Amino acid sequence: MDFVIKPAPSGGGPSEFRQSMEPHPMVHQELPHDPTFGVYNRRLRSLDYGNVSSEDLYWRLRRQVILAHTGELATEIRGPDAEAMLNRVFTRDVSRVRVGRCSYQLACFADGGMIMDGVLLRLDADRFWYAQGDGEFHVWLRAQSEGFDVEVFETDVWISQVQGPRSMDVLAEVADDGMPERFRYFDLARINTGGQPVVISRTGFTNELGWEFYFG
Repeated sequence: MDFVIKPAPSGGGPSEFRQSMEPHPMVHQELPHDPTFGVYNRRLRSLDYGNVSSEDLYWRLRRQVILAHTGELATEIRGPDAEAMLNRVFTRDVSRVRVGRCSYQLACFADGGMIMDGVLLRLDADRFWYAQGDGEFHVWLRAQSEGFDVEVFETDVWISQVQGPRSMDVLAEVADDGMPERFRYFDLARINTGGQPVVISRTGFTNELGWEFYFG
Protein backbone atom coordinates (compact mmCIF):
# COMPACT_ATOMS: atom_id res chain seq x y z
CA MET A 1 0.00 0.00 0.00
CA ASP A 2 1.48 3.35 -1.08
CA PHE A 3 0.03 6.77 -0.41
CA VAL A 4 0.89 10.44 -0.18
CA ILE A 5 1.04 12.25 3.15
CA LYS A 6 1.06 16.00 3.65
CA PRO A 7 2.08 17.94 6.76
CA ALA A 8 -0.74 18.59 9.23
CA PRO A 9 -1.09 21.51 11.65
CA SER A 10 0.71 21.06 14.94
CA GLY A 11 -1.17 18.52 17.02
CA GLY A 12 -3.43 17.62 14.09
CA GLY A 13 -4.20 14.19 12.69
CA PRO A 14 -6.14 11.31 14.22
CA SER A 15 -4.53 9.54 17.17
CA GLU A 16 -5.24 6.18 15.52
CA PHE A 17 -2.93 7.13 12.68
CA ARG A 18 -0.07 8.04 15.00
CA GLN A 19 -0.43 4.79 16.92
CA SER A 20 -0.56 2.44 13.94
CA MET A 21 1.95 4.01 11.52
CA GLU A 22 4.76 6.02 13.03
CA PRO A 23 6.62 8.54 10.88
CA HIS A 24 10.39 8.79 11.14
CA PRO A 25 11.43 11.47 13.68
CA MET A 26 13.24 13.31 10.86
CA VAL A 27 10.35 13.13 8.38
CA HIS A 28 10.21 16.94 8.29
CA GLN A 29 13.33 16.79 6.10
CA GLU A 30 11.43 14.78 3.48
CA LEU A 31 8.06 16.56 3.39
CA PRO A 32 9.24 19.50 1.22
CA HIS A 33 10.12 16.97 -1.51
CA ASP A 34 6.53 15.70 -1.91
CA PRO A 35 7.19 12.11 -0.77
CA THR A 36 5.09 9.01 -1.33
CA PHE A 37 5.10 6.74 1.70
CA GLY A 38 4.60 3.04 2.25
CA VAL A 39 4.24 1.08 5.49
CA TYR A 40 7.33 -0.84 6.64
CA ASN A 41 7.52 -2.42 10.10
CA ARG A 42 4.44 -0.41 11.07
CA ARG A 43 6.45 2.70 10.23
CA LEU A 44 6.12 5.18 7.39
CA ARG A 45 8.96 4.93 4.90
CA SER A 46 9.40 7.21 1.89
CA LEU A 47 9.41 5.39 -1.45
CA ASP A 48 9.96 8.26 -3.87
CA TYR A 49 9.64 12.02 -4.14
CA GLY A 50 7.37 14.08 -6.34
CA ASN A 51 9.93 16.78 -7.11
CA VAL A 52 13.10 14.62 -7.26
CA SER A 53 13.41 12.04 -10.02
CA SER A 54 14.69 8.52 -9.40
CA GLU A 55 17.48 9.17 -11.90
CA ASP A 56 18.60 12.28 -10.04
CA LEU A 57 18.63 10.37 -6.75
CA TYR A 58 20.65 7.59 -8.35
CA TRP A 59 23.36 9.91 -9.63
CA ARG A 60 23.48 11.84 -6.36
CA LEU A 61 24.12 8.52 -4.64
CA ARG A 62 26.82 7.45 -7.10
CA ARG A 63 28.59 10.79 -7.40
CA GLN A 64 27.89 12.73 -4.20
CA VAL A 65 25.94 11.73 -1.08
CA ILE A 66 22.35 11.10 0.01
CA LEU A 67 20.55 10.92 3.34
CA ALA A 68 17.81 8.28 3.58
CA HIS A 69 15.48 7.64 6.52
CA THR A 70 14.61 3.94 6.57
CA GLY A 71 12.06 1.74 8.32
CA GLU A 72 14.23 -1.06 9.68
CA LEU A 73 13.32 -2.14 13.21
CA ALA A 74 16.04 -2.57 15.84
CA THR A 75 15.31 -5.39 18.29
CA GLU A 76 17.49 -5.60 21.40
CA ILE A 77 18.72 -8.93 22.73
CA ARG A 78 20.59 -8.79 26.02
CA GLY A 79 21.55 -11.02 28.91
CA PRO A 80 24.08 -13.73 29.84
CA ASP A 81 22.64 -16.16 27.26
CA ALA A 82 22.25 -13.63 24.43
CA GLU A 83 25.00 -15.13 22.27
CA ALA A 84 23.80 -18.71 22.81
CA MET A 85 20.22 -17.79 22.03
CA LEU A 86 21.19 -15.96 18.83
CA ASN A 87 23.30 -18.93 17.72
CA ARG A 88 20.13 -20.97 17.97
CA VAL A 89 18.23 -18.80 15.50
CA PHE A 90 20.89 -17.48 13.09
CA THR A 91 22.87 -19.43 10.50
CA ARG A 92 26.24 -17.72 11.09
CA ASP A 93 28.33 -18.15 14.24
CA VAL A 94 27.57 -15.19 16.49
CA SER A 95 30.54 -15.97 18.75
CA ARG A 96 32.80 -14.76 15.93
CA VAL A 97 31.23 -11.29 16.02
CA ARG A 98 33.41 -9.22 18.31
CA VAL A 99 32.16 -6.29 20.41
CA GLY A 100 32.16 -3.25 18.14
CA ARG A 101 31.43 -5.26 15.01
CA CYS A 102 28.36 -6.02 12.89
CA SER A 103 27.35 -9.16 11.02
CA TYR A 104 24.87 -9.89 8.25
CA GLN A 105 22.66 -12.60 9.74
CA LEU A 106 19.95 -14.89 8.38
CA ALA A 107 17.26 -16.76 10.26
CA CYS A 108 16.11 -19.86 8.37
CA PHE A 109 13.63 -22.70 8.58
CA ALA A 110 15.02 -26.19 9.20
CA ASP A 111 14.89 -26.89 5.45
CA GLY A 112 16.88 -23.76 4.64
CA GLY A 113 14.07 -21.39 3.66
CA MET A 114 14.79 -17.85 4.82
CA ILE A 115 12.65 -16.27 7.54
CA MET A 116 14.45 -12.93 7.87
CA ASP A 117 17.71 -11.20 7.09
CA GLY A 118 19.26 -8.19 8.76
CA VAL A 119 22.32 -6.71 10.41
CA LEU A 120 23.37 -7.76 13.91
CA LEU A 121 25.29 -5.20 15.98
CA ARG A 122 27.28 -6.38 18.98
CA LEU A 123 27.22 -3.43 21.37
CA ASP A 124 28.65 -5.32 24.37
CA ALA A 125 29.49 -8.91 25.25
CA ASP A 126 25.89 -9.63 26.23
CA ARG A 127 24.00 -6.91 24.34
CA PHE A 128 22.98 -6.91 20.67
CA TRP A 129 20.75 -5.01 18.27
CA TYR A 130 19.24 -6.75 15.25
CA ALA A 131 18.15 -4.39 12.47
CA GLN A 132 15.54 -6.44 10.65
CA GLY A 133 13.58 -6.06 7.45
CA ASP A 134 9.82 -5.75 7.22
CA GLY A 135 7.78 -8.19 9.33
CA GLU A 136 6.97 -9.38 12.83
CA PHE A 137 10.25 -11.27 13.23
CA HIS A 138 10.96 -9.64 16.59
CA VAL A 139 7.89 -11.42 18.02
CA TRP A 140 9.12 -14.80 16.75
CA LEU A 141 12.60 -14.01 18.10
CA ARG A 142 11.17 -13.38 21.54
CA ALA A 143 9.40 -16.75 21.41
CA GLN A 144 12.75 -18.44 20.76
CA SER A 145 14.19 -16.99 23.98
CA GLU A 146 12.36 -19.43 26.25
CA GLY A 147 14.86 -21.31 28.39
CA PHE A 148 17.57 -18.67 27.98
CA ASP A 149 18.59 -16.01 30.49
CA VAL A 150 17.94 -13.19 28.05
CA GLU A 151 15.63 -10.24 27.34
CA VAL A 152 14.28 -9.61 23.83
CA PHE A 153 12.35 -6.42 23.14
CA GLU A 154 11.52 -3.92 20.42
CA THR A 155 13.44 -0.67 20.86
CA ASP A 156 12.41 2.87 20.01
CA VAL A 157 15.57 3.23 17.93
CA TRP A 158 15.32 4.69 14.41
CA ILE A 159 17.77 4.17 11.57
CA SER A 160 18.97 6.49 8.81
CA GLN A 161 21.64 6.10 6.14
CA VAL A 162 24.27 8.45 4.73
CA GLN A 163 25.50 6.88 1.49
CA GLY A 164 27.71 7.89 -1.42
CA PRO A 165 31.34 8.79 -2.21
CA ARG A 166 31.21 11.85 0.06
CA SER A 167 29.56 10.06 3.00
CA MET A 168 32.73 9.99 5.10
CA ASP A 169 33.21 13.73 4.56
CA VAL A 170 29.74 14.21 6.05
CA LEU A 171 30.63 12.01 9.02
CA ALA A 172 33.80 14.00 9.68
CA GLU A 173 31.72 17.19 9.71
CA VAL A 174 28.82 16.05 11.90
CA ALA A 175 30.75 14.03 14.51
CA ASP A 176 31.59 16.34 17.40
CA ASP A 177 35.04 14.76 17.75
CA GLY A 178 35.64 14.02 14.07
CA MET A 179 35.93 10.64 12.40
CA PRO A 180 36.15 7.61 14.71
CA GLU A 181 39.73 6.38 14.98
CA ARG A 182 38.70 2.94 13.74
CA PHE A 183 35.75 2.56 11.39
CA ARG A 184 36.22 -0.32 8.98
CA TYR A 185 33.55 -2.01 6.90
CA PHE A 186 30.99 -3.55 9.29
CA ASP A 187 32.46 -1.76 12.31
CA LEU A 188 30.22 0.14 14.71
CA ALA A 189 31.10 3.14 16.83
CA ARG A 190 29.54 5.49 19.34
CA ILE A 191 29.78 9.19 18.56
CA ASN A 192 28.19 12.46 19.59
CA THR A 193 26.65 14.76 17.01
CA GLY A 194 25.28 18.09 18.14
CA GLY A 195 25.86 16.86 21.69
CA GLN A 196 23.56 13.87 21.17
CA PRO A 197 24.90 10.29 21.45
CA VAL A 198 24.27 8.00 18.47
CA VAL A 199 25.49 4.60 17.33
CA ILE A 200 26.88 4.46 13.80
CA SER A 201 27.73 1.44 11.66
CA ARG A 202 29.76 1.13 8.49
CA THR A 203 26.88 -0.54 6.67
CA GLY A 204 24.14 0.15 4.13
CA PHE A 205 22.34 -1.48 1.22
CA THR A 206 23.34 0.83 -1.67
CA ASN A 207 26.60 -0.89 -2.70
CA GLU A 208 28.31 2.46 -2.11
CA LEU A 209 30.60 3.88 0.53
CA GLY A 210 28.41 4.82 3.47
CA TRP A 211 27.30 4.51 7.05
CA GLU A 212 24.11 4.27 9.10
CA PHE A 213 23.16 5.95 12.34
CA TYR A 214 20.90 4.64 15.10
CA PHE A 215 19.15 7.00 17.47
CA GLY A 216 16.15 7.09 19.77
